[in-house]
Amino acid sequence: MIAHNKRRYSRMTCKEIDRLDCAYIAGLLDADGNIRINKQQTINGSTRYTMTARIANTDARLIMYLIDTVGGGVSEMKSSERKRICYGWSICAVAAYEFLYQIAPFLVSKKEEAEIAMLFQSRRGAVGKHKTAIEKEVDEILYSRCKDLKQERPTTISRGGVLS
Repeated sequence: MIAHNKRRYSRMTCKEIDRLDCAYIAGLLDADGNIRINKQQTINGSTRYTMTARIANTDARLIMYLIDTVGGGVSEMKSSERKRICYGWSICAVAAYEFLYQIAPFLVSKKEEAEIAMLFQSRRGAVGKHKTAIEKEVDEILYSRCKDLKQERPTTISRGGVLS
């Protein structure tokens, strides 16, 4: 069990990750994780986008490995199936870009999502900078594309070994 008060954050930076760890963590992200561009409406009515990479697991040792190896933060939630505690490791914004950049060569199912998310994050300007209409439209396009990729992923393998 991870001892914390519902949330535990180390510094929100990404450490340099060993090549073997990159391959292992890419497998974890492909299997038990997600890459998201989040869309939120602010109080003043504008739209705010953020990027997050997240891996969920019930094994606290795995989550501590991610924190020690990568950085990031952890939150605790209930697993819907067996009422076990499930931990969510996450890393956001620039740190998520640095994380994805290191593991991207090893990703399989989430490679295109990672590329879109890195493109999205690389376009982020200074905090509080007003965006042009074109910049806002590009944010929306990247958000929609990342969201659509989750629906397009092959879910079955036919007898001939073809994904569908």
